[in-house]
Amino acid sequence: MPDEQHIDAEEQVPEVEAPTAEPQKGGNREAAERRRQLRETEAERDLLRGRVERMQTAEVERIVADRLTSPSDFWLSAKRDDLLTEDGDVDPAKVGAAVDSLLADRPHWAKPRIVTDFDAGARGGEVEDPPSFGEAFKRTGRASG
Repeated sequence: MPDEQHIDAEEQVPEVEAPTAEPQKGGNREAAERRRQLRETEAERDLLRGRVERMQTAEVERIVADRLTSPSDFWLSAKRDDLLTEDGDVDPAKVGAAVDSLLADRPHWAKPRIVTDFDAGARGGEVEDPPSFGEAFKRTGRASG
């Protein structure tokens, strides 16, 4: 009986036609085309990612430029990813906090504040002539005469 079951099992297996060589070539060609498209898409993605990262870096440096002598020094203590929102935009509040922390440790990196004295310069009103040599001698009582 075991032989009969074995024969029945073999009979129940449907025969599958062997694939011809032609569809395989087309499948390989299609797969190769998909791989090429994938490589091109990945290269474009990497190019765009680099461009976005450079723009984010420039935006952060623009924000810190009014507080640091050399904005590029900011990157010695900060990482770009720590300064971004969940959407990937530069967060000015995070940048400000990072600059505050940096300047607490390295105050000499701060951009010097320019104090402008608007009270200096020429004044209106009458200007007295400086005393002459003769007047100086008259005041001391040494005038010849």
